[in-house]
Amino acid sequence: MADFSFFPHISLDISWVNLHRWTPGSVDERRHLHTDASALTHCAVWLVRSPGIEVSEMSPQGTPQRTWQLQPDEIFLWPMDRPRRICTPQGGEWISVGMMAHLFRRIDLFPLLKAPRRIALKNGQLDLVKSSFDQLLLLMHGLKPPAIDLQQARHPSERPAPVFSARAFSRWTAQALAESIFGICWMACADSHETQLMEQEIPSWLMQVLTEVNRRPALKVTEMSGIAGFSHAQFRRLFIKWMGQPPQQYLHSNRLERARQLLESTDWAIADISHQVGFASSSHFARTFRQTFGNTPEQYRRSAQDG
Repeated sequence: MADFSFFPHISLDISWVNLHRWTPGSVDERRHLHTDASALTHCAVWLVRSPGIEVSEMSPQGTPQRTWQLQPDEIFLWPMDRPRRICTPQGGEWISVGMMAHLFRRIDLFPLLKAPRRIALKNGQLDLVKSSFDQLLLLMHGLKPPAIDLQQARHPSERPAPVFSARAFSRWTAQALAESIFGICWMACADSHETQLMEQEIPSWLMQVLTEVNRRPALKVTEMSGIAGFSHAQFRRLFIKWMGQPPQQYLHSNRLERARQLLESTDWAIADISHQVGFASSSHFARTFRQTFGNTPEQYRRSAQDG
C-alpha cells in the first residue's frame, strides 16, 4: 500500500489550462525547444476527449522514437522538455493543464511518474478527474472556454499564461482541482518502483518535522531539532541537505506564506495573524511582509478581496 503522507509537502504550480480542438489533418512538430529553462520543467497533463490523436516523441534527427495512439478518457503526461509531433488525421479534442509538482520544493515528481506516459483510470477516478478538468476550464476561461487551434498551439512560455481571478476562492478552488488531478495520477501509478522508492527514501524525521511545522507555524528551530532527535548542529546540516536552506529560513518563508493565506481566507485581525504564525510583534510582521510581497498586510488583504 502506497504512503501518501508526504502529499501536504508537495508544491503544485499551474501554468495554463487549455481546450484544444484540432481539425482533420492538423500536424504540429516541435524539435527545437524553447530557451526558457523554467518553462521546460512543466509537464502537460492531458485529458483526451476524442479518438484519433497521435503523439510521437521525436529524435534530434526528426524521426519518431515512440508513438502513442490516444483514446478518449485517457490521461496523458507529456514533459515539456521533449521534442514531439502531434497529428490528428480525423481531428481531435483534448484538455491540457500545465503543472509543476515538487516535493519539499526540490524533488521534481513528474519524472517519477515515468512521463511521457498514458494513464488508464478506474471509473470512480476517471469521473473525478474529468470533473476537475471541466471545472478548471470554467475557472480559467468562463462558461465557453476558447479552443486552441493549431496556429495558437505554441509553447506555453511563448504566450501569456492565463491569469487567475484575484479572488481567494477562485485561486484555492483551482489549486484544489489541480491537486486532485495530480493525486489521482499518482495513485494510479503508486505501485511503480520509482514512487515506492521515493516514499521509502524520505526520512521519517523530516516528515515529522515538516508536518509539525505545517500544524504549528510558530515552531522554533530548537523544537524542530528536538522532534527530529538530533543535536542543533546535526539537524541544521541534515535539514540543509534535504531542503536546500537552513531551518530558520524555511520557517521564515513558511510563516509569511501562511500569513498570506490567512489574509486571503479569514477576517482575523492583523495582530492575531502575526501572533498565530510566530512573529514577535505586529510591527515586525508588517515590515517583513511588505519587504517580501511589496504591500502591507492591510493592502494585500484589500487587493485579494477586491480582485
